[in-house]
Amino acid sequence: MASSSTVLSPSTYSVMPIEYPVLLHFVNLVLPYPFFLYNYTNNNSTLPDEAPLLMSKSSPKELILIRHAKSSWADPSLDDRDRPLNKRGKRDAPFMGKRLASHSCIPDKIISSPAKRTRKTARTIARQLSYPKKDIILLEDLYTSSVNTMYRVVRACDEDVNRLFLVGHNYVITDFCVDLTGAAIDNIPTCGIAGIRFTGPWSHIASDSGELLFFDYPKLHTSK
Repeated sequence: MASSSTVLSPSTYSVMPIEYPVLLHFVNLVLPYPFFLYNYTNNNSTLPDEAPLLMSKSSPKELILIRHAKSSWADPSLDDRDRPLNKRGKRDAPFMGKRLASHSCIPDKIISSPAKRTRKTARTIARQLSYPKKDIILLEDLYTSSVNTMYRVVRACDEDVNRLFLVGHNYVITDFCVDLTGAAIDNIPTCGIAGIRFTGPWSHIASDSGELLFFDYPKLHTSK
């Protein structure tokens, strides 16, 4: 039976040079501006629990980077790409999807690595956001990935997409986020999400061209 998601083979894009990241200075903005930004140096770095994160369709481009939820190592005979989510991963993925939904962070497009753990994470989050499973694009490039590959994938995105979700693997997800924003993030944990804003077209994104909107992950909320 054919997969319900679109599978794309490795693609060939022109590679643009990537510069080393420089730390950005973030500015706190207040509603009704359509973004909730935070100063990365303070303690309010997650999606807010009360005031909604308002992002309109007329907004600049938004890239939402998602690392897959926690996976299982219980069966050592499984190929790496076939490892499923473990109990914690199955709990965390819908939780983070609900957090995105509560702030109206709805994707125009979701692209995921085809590995089982990323595919399940993408589909679980999509379900919380009423995004059709059949519209998730499974891209082999995101499984055997690099920062250069991530740039090529994003630059190739259609310009009518304003909010793009990429579901992938570490350490590429973390390195890509840092290169785009200069944020002092050592590691995006499993099921961690980083939201990044750009003011230009997808084809123009480059090192240090994005602003970090939020950085959130399940362990921040375990005591709640």
